[in-house]
Amino acid sequence: MSPVTAAVDVVVCRGCCCGTARKRPGTDHEGQLASLAEAVAALPAARLVVTDCLGPCEQANVVVVRPRGRLQDGRRARPVWFGNVTDATGTAELCAWIGEISRTAGQVSPEGPLSPLLDSLRIPAPGPERVRDTTRRAGPSKA
Repeated sequence: MSPVTAAVDVVVCRGCCCGTARKRPGTDHEGQLASLAEAVAALPAARLVVTDCLGPCEQANVVVVRPRGRLQDGRRARPVWFGNVTDATGTAELCAWIGEISRTAGQVSPEGPLSPLLDSLRIPAPGPERVRDTTRRAGPSKA
């Protein structure tokens, strides 16, 4: 019998600040992306999504783990945001945690608990205020 897997998206910011030596010199940005791609490729129901700016630029590099399933209690699993993911140790631990979530089909809650290292990298999702601010700056006001 094959193991059941939970679908998960790993969203990697590569916008204005994330993934650039200008913002995070000394970080192996290509190596980080390759490690995440390798971890995701090993999981049948996982996808790697490389996207433009996710918003919290002051915390580059940003990675969001977005489960597509439900937790055992029926609640929809929430995305978990990580920031300042800039070294190989943090990337490796994140890759291992992504694999654990996917392989255990929701037995490991994406909402926690996290290892001390991953917990230190966890950031709050940008709230509606940030989205409104971005929208306001993006175009003229309709007032």
